[in-house]
Amino acid sequence: MFPNFNIEDVVSVNKEKCYDYGDVIVMWIPDSLRILDESYRIYRVVALPGDTIIVDNNHCVINNQRCSLRFVKKLLDPDNVPMEIEEEILPGPQRIMIGIRPNSPYPEMENMPSCIIPQNNYFVLGDNRTGSLDSRYIGPIPIENIKGKVTKVIQK
Repeated sequence: MFPNFNIEDVVSVNKEKCYDYGDVIVMWIPDSLRILDESYRIYRVVALPGDTIIVDNNHCVINNQRCSLRFVKKLLDPDNVPMEIEEEILPGPQRIMIGIRPNSPYPEMENMPSCIIPQNNYFVLGDNRTGSLDSRYIGPIPIENIKGKVTKVIQK
């Protein structure tokens, strides 16, 4: 979730079951979908039940509205890879910072066709947009896999 979270960060979670655009959630990943050796991951909610989402060159189009982007700066990510930081405005409007690597490790996920989010599911993305295995890969997330909303971050 870099640039907003670091791998060593500890988070506090509220176990509510109502989520909105821009919320950061902790989710449980079932064995059948696990691609990394982790049972829990944090992601950002970008589409709600009933929404239609398209991912176009790593940018969200939600309910036919392209989320606006603004370049903020260039920096090196924790792996020392160059990254552009952009501000993305989700519905709400929720302003978030996302990271885009010029050479994505997952180029097949930079674009995704239209997807309607089923009831009781959420579409989540990592803030490190080009380095995250998220709903573009594992699909919308059932609400029962969401353990809660991040309410506090303790940076290590």
